[in-house]
Amino acid sequence: MKISSNHINDTNLNSYGLDVAKLIKESNYKELSGKYGYALSFGKKESEIIRKDLEGALSSSGRNSVLDNEKPPIINIQYMKSNESKLIAIVECELPILRGAGNILVELVVAGKANDYHISMEQISYQA
Repeated sequence: MKISSNHINDTNLNSYGLDVAKLIKESNYKELSGKYGYALSFGKKESEIIRKDLEGALSSSGRNSVLDNEKPPIINIQYMKSNESKLIAIVECELPILRGAGNILVELVVAGKANDYHISMEQISYQA
């Protein structure tokens, strides 16, 4: 999703993380992929790959693991030093798991230069 340089701050990046967490908890993968894309889709239908990767991450936690819709996500933001890849920030969304240990980690990446900035979903994984 294209964003302005004014949105590259803790408040707005936290809001993007909360939006991603909400869409995942609602199983709204179509809107999620439409807004943020998914780097690991490799040209396949993004919404379907998001669903499969989330299911795979949950199964790594335990057989009957599901997201805990009652607990809020934990959002962590890391800003990068200037670099050639134009990576500006990483937004980590930790989604608590019910009936299992650990969290589901969803990573968003902010990259760009000179008023051409984007935030996109990079990866979904299990975090013990």
